[in-house]
Amino acid sequence: MTSTAFEVNVDGLIGPTHTYAGLSSGNLASQENGGSTSNPREAALEGLNKMKMMADYGYRQIVLPPHERPHLPTLRALGYTGADNRIPGKVFKDNPKLLYQYSSAAPMFAANAASATPSIDAQDNRVHITPANKATAPHRTIEAETTSRLLKAIFPSTTFFTHHPPLPYHPHFLDEGSANHIRFYTDVRYVGVHLFSYGKVGNMGDHYPERKYPPRQTLEAQQAIVRSHRLDSSQVVYAMQTTEALNHGVFHNDIISMGCHDLFIYHELAFRDSDIVIPELQEKFTDVCGQPLRLLEVSNKEISLTEAVKSYFFNSEMIKLPDSGFVLFCPEQCRTHRNVHQFLEQHLKDPDSPLSDVHYIPLSQSMRNGGGPACLRFPIILTESEINEVHPNIFLTDKLYGYLSEWITTYYRDSLKLEDLADPALVDETQEALNKLTQILDLGHIYDFQR
Repeated sequence: MTSTAFEVNVDGLIGPTHTYAGLSSGNLASQENGGSTSNPREAALEGLNKMKMMADYGYRQIVLPPHERPHLPTLRALGYTGADNRIPGKVFKDNPKLLYQYSSAAPMFAANAASATPSIDAQDNRVHITPANKATAPHRTIEAETTSRLLKAIFPSTTFFTHHPPLPYHPHFLDEGSANHIRFYTDVRYVGVHLFSYGKVGNMGDHYPERKYPPRQTLEAQQAIVRSHRLDSSQVVYAMQTTEALNHGVFHNDIISMGCHDLFIYHELAFRDSDIVIPELQEKFTDVCGQPLRLLEVSNKEISLTEAVKSYFFNSEMIKLPDSGFVLFCPEQCRTHRNVHQFLEQHLKDPDSPLSDVHYIPLSQSMRNGGGPACLRFPIILTESEINEVHPNIFLTDKLYGYLSEWITTYYRDSLKLEDLADPALVDETQEALNKLTQILDLGHIYDFQR
């Protein structure tokens, strides 16, 4: 137990090259919208407004800056030379898909940025952070170095924070961060229990012929994170995703279940051997936290797997109000899917339901790339002493919200086609924008082009 602690959200700020290239296998929205025209300005403002909503509810909200895109160091490593703003055109002429990959704004999905566990749970009483290697997707494998650099700038104290390197880039250690991790607890000051989900056992290779899409998290990766983060096995449960869920486009666990405090909402087809996993989770939570975990299982009749993926209901953000119930921040699509909306309305009318309120958030630009409210953030619990060691300019305040709104409006385009990624002016605009952002946040020279 610690005397004072806070729930903190780390949200990815959507970058200026937000496009729809359909790069993510198994992410149905990403694939279906490939080739569409995007609106980076609208996307970034939607994400920023979601952060502001959470901050207004009393959450400590951290802004994670976007990555430099197109990623010129990678393109130079592939043999392209010349002025920065001329390289994208050369790549586009040779191989447009290569340019799309290394111009992707996917780092906006902070749920895949890292896994973070609180000092309250660690045997060495330190906050542990591991950037995800995202080893299944070429357009995302380049993120870990910049993510690590950003997180070290945000959490700089070597006394309070332990920054681990990403896991080895190997099929045995596929890691996509907090999207496959939920921490349960009764009080933010107390120890908790961790649920780590995975799609395959790495040492079994790819012997899953019945799967349409590749799993993105391995058991070995989760076990490595548990060891390096100094978590006790009595506080950890591992759960394997079902093939049925994966084949419906459930590429991360945060698309099929969500948890907050002592409440777990999950689909009945989320986990293989659910009849073993859920009782184990309940038993460990009761042993560690001293009371039962509240479980809300959603049947396939109530919300089908197809509806869950289309609406991103389970990708909602959930918070608990002091001395009250739970509030859901759902994608706007949850209102338009009849069964999902009916499920929510029934629970809001039920006096015994743990859900007390629902807000529908417009995130259309992100959703077309397969990312809802929970995809845009990873949670972390920090004590008061640790909060004091976080970079002070990175917390969203009304003043910073105003600065960032103006910054987005000034530098972001309101329309971007895939072929526009070859425009020399886009490189200049993006570098100017990110240079200004580092000044606003006082982060120093964190981008490669600044060095």
